[in-house]
Amino acid sequence: MACQATGFALVLAAVLHYLGCAAYQQGAYAEARDLFQTALKRAQEIGYQRGIIRSLYKLGDVAHAVGADHEAAPYYRAALQTARTIAATPLAVDALLGLAALARDAGQMERAIKLLTAAMGHLSSTSDRETFDKAERLRADLAAQVAPQMLTALADQAHALTLEAVVTTLLSSGTREAESVAELQHRMV
Repeated sequence: MACQATGFALVLAAVLHYLGCAAYQQGAYAEARDLFQTALKRAQEIGYQRGIIRSLYKLGDVAHAVGADHEAAPYYRAALQTARTIAATPLAVDALLGLAALARDAGQMERAIKLLTAAMGHLSSTSDRETFDKAERLRADLAAQVAPQMLTALADQAHALTLEAVVTTLLSSGTREAESVAELQHRMV
């Protein structure tokens, strides 16, 4: 009976997540946020780490879409940190792409290129089409905004970094940002 309840909770978390994705695609951001928050809560109740990560980075996407970048970054970082703990590289890539988009929008082109390059270096057959498309759109946008030599040089530097090194640097940089992740994780419990 406990397995059935857990299975039901898992399916419910997934359905809520996909409904949130549909609302997000339609631009219904408040509804998407509510659905992703509920999916997050359900995933946490059963310890479904991948569901937690997906909900976190989608909450980051929603916050970014409505211009609340100060809220988006902690969601992406929490997703990245959780993905790291379970070695979920494809999900870490989604969080990195979110952070790269935030850096681009803040005019931090060097950081955006490095994050994007690290993410693109770890796209795999397990990454979904949406992730590939998001990475390609971000790459094209950055290529249009910076000199080709800068893009190439920064990409070459980033290729030398491991995903673990990028994630470690991101999660340890800035006390305020680390505190934001800790506060978010505390609220999630």
